[in-house]
Amino acid sequence: MRNLLLTSAAIVAFATAASATELGYGFSLGADVATSYTVDAEDFTSVVTPTLSYGWNDLTLNASTDLSVWNNGWAGHQMFDVKPTIDLEAVYAVQDDLKLKAATTYDLEADGRGEITLTATLSF
Repeated sequence: MRNLLLTSAAIVAFATAASATELGYGFSLGADVATSYTVDAEDFTSVVTPTLSYGWNDLTLNASTDLSVWNNGWAGHQMFDVKPTIDLEAVYAVQDDLKLKAATTYDLEADGRGEITLTATLSF
C-alpha cells in the first residue's frame, strides 16, 4: 500500500507539472497521464497519452496514442511489444458554440484504419 501511495503521488505531481509545449508554426506537443485504481479487483494502472497537435485558424489536427507504463507493476518495457494504435482527429470550430469533429484510428499492428466518426457539438 505504501508503494501504491508513493507512486500515485509521484504521478500526480508529474501530471500537474505537464503542459503542452509549443513547437512553432502551429505545432504543439503535450501529454496526459491517466492513473486509476480499482478497489475490488485491486488493479493499479497508469497510461500516458502523448499528443501532437497542429492548429491553423479554426482547425486543429491531433494525433495521439496510449502507452501503458504501469499495470500492477512497471509495464514500460512491454510498451512496444505490440505496435500501437494511433488516434487521429480533426476539429473545426465553426463558431464559438459549434464544433465539427472527424475522428478515426489507425492500428499499426493490423495495418488498418478504424471506423470514421463524424461529430457536431453545440455548446449552450
